[in-house]
Amino acid sequence: AAIERKLVTNMEMWRWMPDDLGDFHVWVNLPEFLVRVVKNGEMIHEERIITGELNNQTPIFSDVLETIYFNPRWNVPQSIKVNELYPGLARGGGSFERQGLRMMRNGKYVDPYSIDWSRADIRNYDVYQPSGPGNALGIVKFTFPNKHAVYLHDTPTKNLFNEQSRTFSHGCMRVRNPNDRQLPVAGITYQLAVAGEAFAHGESERDFVVPALGSAEFDVHVTANAATALLKILAGGRKLETVDYRLTGK
Repeated sequence: AAIERKLVTNMEMWRWMPDDLGDFHVWVNLPEFLVRVVKNGEMIHEERIITGELNNQTPIFSDVLETIYFNPRWNVPQSIKVNELYPGLARGGGSFERQGLRMMRNGKYVDPYSIDWSRADIRNYDVYQPSGPGNALGIVKFTFPNKHAVYLHDTPTKNLFNEQSRTFSHGCMRVRNPNDRQLPVAGITYQLAVAGEAFAHGESERDFVVPALGSAEFDVHVTANAATALLKILAGGRKLETVDYRLTGK
């Protein structure tokens, strides 16, 4: 009965989705941990994703894909700086160097271990991870500016995609093989190949503005269609708890 009530609530959420999802769009379905590319009503690509952990659930929304960043650098969000980096630095240790992070203030590099963190506010410092093989965003990220500041991106931790329930991120959606040569994103396959060559030669971040498809935009829909996931789970004999926390959405 509880699952049924949540399914009804979940179905109600779909009333707020756009009537027209777009002839060519990206559909992320959180309970399935999958992203699909849809063209003229036909799914032409599907890939596994990792979504937000229970305390940082990926939001549900629709937006427009605008920019693809190749070899991206990761600008560490304020929440991670405050909740994860600051405690370690305040103790005089932490994983700052191990993660390959760098700190700047007013355009100048700063040694994080030379700062008195009992008096300084880490939110006033820019912290980032340069482009490279160990970068948290991998080789590419797909951005569709939104108030939640989440996006789709690559990841170096491919082993996590073997898990059934993949809730490991801070809210962004990690894609297993975003540089797959079959990724049919508005003819950007060639751009991804070029990015791969640039990555191999250690080049820094570069961006590519996504062209409109004629007069149409490239829509991205992040959804929680639990009914689709539930049918899959029941068919496979898996436990309902796999999608239970997603049924009511965020």
